[in-house]
Amino acid sequence: MRLDYDQWQIEPTLGLSAVSLSNGAVSESTGGPLAEQIGGQSISSVQSLDGVRVGTPVAVAPTVPLFVHALVGWQHEYADTVANTSAALQVAGAGPFTVSTVPICRDAARLGVGFDVAVSPTVSLYGSYQAALGHDTTSQYLTGGLRVIW
Repeated sequence: MRLDYDQWQIEPTLGLSAVSLSNGAVSESTGGPLAEQIGGQSISSVQSLDGVRVGTPVAVAPTVPLFVHALVGWQHEYADTVANTSAALQVAGAGPFTVSTVPICRDAARLGVGFDVAVSPTVSLYGSYQAALGHDTTSQYLTGGLRVIW
């Protein structure tokens, strides 16, 4: 559902994404007594995004239509906020240890800006920058590419 107001386009945004990553166990064979044994690990992420996207065409050149847009939203993580990895050294008596990532925020404000340039009726270039601003963390996303419609 898109609302048009003068030259502006306003779009409510609802999204859900899910990602899962798993790695099997690994053992070094050439490290001698300091060879590592790293256990299998996995992490999952299920995120929702609720927000609004606002955009407008900008006249750069008569033959190159440019559309700029901004996003303001709220992002929520439903799954893991920390990834843990268990490891051990082959040294006699050395016990296993666990390494954890920095936790991501469960809730964050999502802000972004971007552009779309139509090269032809079926081909366009796009790019965007987005940041998820949490209580004590910031995640940043930079994307770009070529879009072909057929």
